[in-house]
Amino acid sequence: MKNKKTNSPFILLFFIGIIALIFLLVFLIQNREEKIISPVVPIRDNPIENFSDYFPGCNLINDSCLSTNCDKYFLCNDKKYVTCEIYDCKKEFGIVTVDESGKIKTSRKIKDDRERITEIKSRCDGKLEILKNECIEEKLEMQVKVETVGDCVIGDFMVIYKPSDNTSERRVASAEFSGLGDRLYLVKTNNCEEISELVAVGDSGVSIR
Repeated sequence: MKNKKTNSPFILLFFIGIIALIFLLVFLIQNREEKIISPVVPIRDNPIENFSDYFPGCNLINDSCLSTNCDKYFLCNDKKYVTCEIYDCKKEFGIVTVDESGKIKTSRKIKDDRERITEIKSRCDGKLEILKNECIEEKLEMQVKVETVGDCVIGDFMVIYKPSDNTSERRVASAEFSGLGDRLYLVKTNNCEEISELVAVGDSGVSIR
């Protein structure tokens, strides 16, 4: 009986130690779970340093299109931006924007007809010169030089005849032609009537006189 009374305090301390150990383990597990589920901010491994990398093969035409001083401002005026770069990608515009929060957005917009026509007119702007003009076998043959600002495919030549004595109407006819190289062309009409003007017809019907 005496031994049982002596061991009782030790048994009580043993159970208290076990309970304390359990509480310590629970605390450590909860703390570990909180660390695991805490949010992690992702870091981009290889960020794009130059916006031009978004549009390979395109040409930068404006690196700060942020006001009406930029003729392409209609591509950047949908909201407030701190950066708006415009790239010429032939049939499309490439657009890179950075808003006030630092968010980067890229997009493409197909050029409308107005832009396309303006570009064609710019390329096909030029002049026509008749270097030789003679009647051979009842056909008017002309050696013609056509110079344009840019690449412009000549698809036709239109002959405008001088009006006859009986009428003031001008006759217009398409002429046969062939390329001689170095922007030279051989143009032939169906007769040797006197002409008032020869017009070269370039891309999309642009007239070169």
